[in-house]
Amino acid sequence: MIAISEGWYTITKKEEILYFNDLRFGLLSINPTSENFVFKYKIDVDIDGNVQFVEVPKNNRDGKKILSDLWTRLKGN
Repeated sequence: MIAISEGWYTITKKEEILYFNDLRFGLLSINPTSENFVFKYKIDVDIDGNVQFVEVPKNNRDGKKILSDLWTRLKGN
């Protein structure tokens, strides 16, 4: 995953779950404190120590919201 993200990533922890965030495509929000990245993966480790990255599903409303927010921002309002 580090190679895929070309080294542009963060690891975050929420409620004891680790997430891999690909920073190249940014956030699904214009709010700089948002943690909802375009490509966000839950890091799962099974009892044998095998690691899997599971993409966190996106909500269609997130895309519509950011487009609406960006359009408002472009208009200067």
